[in-house]
Amino acid sequence: MDSSFSSDSNEFLSIFKEIDNIALDKNWEKSLKIFMLQIDSKDFDYLSLKEKLLDPILWYSLSRKTLSEYKWVSVSAVKKATSKIRDYLSNTWELWEYLLYCFLESDLQAPKILSKLELKTSPNDYVKWADWVHYKKIWDDYVLLFGESKTIIELKRWIDSALLSIYDFKNWIKRNKDWKETDRNTSKFWIWYEKALISDNLWKETFTEEEEKFFKSLIYPSRENSCNVNTGFAIFIWFEMDISKFQDLSNVEFSNKLEEVLKEKINKKKDYILEEIKTKNLQWHNLYFYFLPFSRLNETREEITKHITT
Repeated sequence: MDSSFSSDSNEFLSIFKEIDNIALDKNWEKSLKIFMLQIDSKDFDYLSLKEKLLDPILWYSLSRKTLSEYKWVSVSAVKKATSKIRDYLSNTWELWEYLLYCFLESDLQAPKILSKLELKTSPNDYVKWADWVHYKKIWDDYVLLFGESKTIIELKRWIDSALLSIYDFKNWIKRNKDWKETDRNTSKFWIWYEKALISDNLWKETFTEEEEKFFKSLIYPSRENSCNVNTGFAIFIWFEMDISKFQDLSNVEFSNKLEEVLKEKINKKKDYILEEIKTKNLQWHNLYFYFLPFSRLNETREEITKHITT
């Protein structure tokens, strides 16, 4: 199945600069990728981001089945997509979920299996852990990817929060708003819960008979299946970066300094991330980290959300 993103995913990636790609293991099954928006007048180019986020909103918000009802990308289709976001806004739509989706589809080349947004806006909504469920083919094997994305201004707290969420997901742990554990059931797994959710809702997407059979084999491998299926996690880290202290530099120096600071900032966290992965017994999974800095985090998020939904 092709990516559900758009005809040219490079268009989305063109507004970013890949600052670094760091392997966390020798097989590249775990990695840290640092991206930065292109610079315009000593700030991140948010205008280009706003425009580039308009096109993928259709594929993000709507299932293939819904999109197939439209013969072309019409005003009606766009209205349908943005209405999904507006419905979800009442439950606090998170822009970083959308950005994670865009990076998975474009950079990681991992198509989504199911539109979780369509499920989250349904009247009979219930708790779903993963932001999105995608899959990636690596040689003859497959990785079923669950997405996790949040935003916290302080980078270390975000890393702690993201890896703790994945740990809880694996071990069926529930916590209160203060992150104190309230329930644990080692006989259950959120992963199976999510797989059942996908299986029960595959009919909401448009798949050929062969594709549907393939996805069911990914979700519930059997002796008859010829492919190996591994569970992986994609983690989007959106954090605030103070760029005001570099404003006196020249344009070229400004960009170079940001790249230098970003590389140093993330590389310093590499050993800590590896330690936390091992502590939480996540070292057997494919793990893809995406880091993206923003200035004026909350203000910018509101501006972009307004641009997309109005």
